Amino acid sequence: MTLKFLVVDDSKAMQTIVQRILASAGYEEHEFRFADNGKQALDTIIKWNPDLVLLDWHMPEMTGIELLDKVNELELKTRIGFITAEKNQSSLERAREAGAMFVVNKPFTVEKLKENLIPALSGASTLTDSLPHVKEMIFPSTSALSTLLSTITDSKIKVEKVSPIDISQLTLPCTLALYGDKDKNIKAVQILDAKTSDSLAEAFASSVFRGEAFDDKLLAKSLLKALSIMAVCFYSVEESQELRLLKTYNMQKLIAKVEKMNQIPEEERLDLKFTFQDGDSCFSTIYRESKNGF
Repeated sequence: MTLKFLVVDDSKAMQTIVQRILASAGYEEHEFRFADNGKQALDTIIKWNPDLVLLDWHMPEMTGIELLDKVNELELKTRIGFITAEKNQSSLERAREAGAMFVVNKPFTVEKLKENLIPALSGASTLTDSLPHVKEMIFPSTSALSTLLSTITDSKIKVEKVSPIDISQLTLPCTLALYGDKDKNIKAVQILDAKTSDSLAEAFASSVFRGEAFDDKLLAKSLLKALSIMAVCFYSVEESQELRLLKTYNMQKLIAKVEKMNQIPEEERLDLKFTFQDGDSCFSTIYRESKNGF
């Protein structure tokens, strides 16, 4: 899936800087458009429908906050984040209350922008691939997962939807991850086979925890980090927010209630194939929590 970025700043130099930073963060193959002021940006938003607008505050003709107010008034479905020199806390709070996904202050680092881009781009509410929708939860988008994991680890990780997987055929030990809302109500269960868990842990350890001793403790820490970040791709309809990782278990053998998950209808599950940069592939399955009792 190609993402569409609109960079809005009255400085051509800043437009170029933001685009270059996005490219270095792994988004160089996506689409970019630019606007010098809020009025021009509004016209582009209406006609082009970008996935994310990166917006300055102080601009001629229409300021950034005025543009955000207009987007809300017109009920336009686009995500907006501010990259601005504005530092007045009441102004910035107003932007957040109006729906800004994030506020990054100038000058900023690549790491700071990437840190804010990840949750902004990963929410299932905008990056969906016609995947199964259920009453309480929207499953993650494979495009969002691919972009998210590849950006964080600095290596290409492709995530694809596949036909239902036979749980009994997954390589043990499996990792069982529970995802839930802010009140710790479980909304989704994910099972990752040993190869998937190991590959994710190694990718995160190599890229995120550079310089730390590479041992079992680091790999366990890396897997938790990977799953915690992936949680933002789950979306709770009831809470209107992304989920969070609640707990993980290491299963040396499949317990009975996990094996029964094979009986769950295809529309209430999401089976995934992960392909890593070295060409290795492995699998994972996600279910909506219902009567499984986790």
